[in-house]
Amino acid sequence: MASWTGWFASAYGYGRNWAQATSSGWGYWVFSSLRSWLDYQVQVLSFHTGLSDPHDYQSWPWQWPLLIRPVAFYYPTDSKGCGAARCSEAVLGVGTPVIWYGAVIALIALIAWYVATRDWRAGAVLLAYAVGWLPWFYYAIADHRTMFLFYVAPMLPFMILALTLAAGLLIGPA
Repeated sequence: MASWTGWFASAYGYGRNWAQATSSGWGYWVFSSLRSWLDYQVQVLSFHTGLSDPHDYQSWPWQWPLLIRPVAFYYPTDSKGCGAARCSEAVLGVGTPVIWYGAVIALIALIAWYVATRDWRAGAVLLAYAVGWLPWFYYAIADHRTMFLFYVAPMLPFMILALTLAAGLLIGPA
């Protein structure tokens, strides 16, 4: 909740409702702030749970490690004034291929390492990665939920850890 400090301290956050929250004193302000925050979280969950409309940039969990479909954060439909008969510009969210493809190789190496040695470090990274990735398969298969590549962002630290552990294996002991 610490990351929401700005939302709690500002009158400009979505759904913040400061005017109503501050009218009845401190106790009501605290209760109303938490209630507004919880309501916001419920709105976010219900939006994403019910999101099943097809989208040009949607992707599936099995495509994420290979960066098959990026996310378009900006793609104007009117590109006038570019100095050419036709032009296009876009801002795409796509991972760094060296990190992503390297992480796929590193994760495969960690699976082999864990199976061979039962090293807890490899197991911890593999477990964290699996916990972040595998639940999305249920939503993709069971209710055909609309998903995007940026859903994998919480797994990125574990991809980096997999690369680090694999590099340590290649380098060997000091």
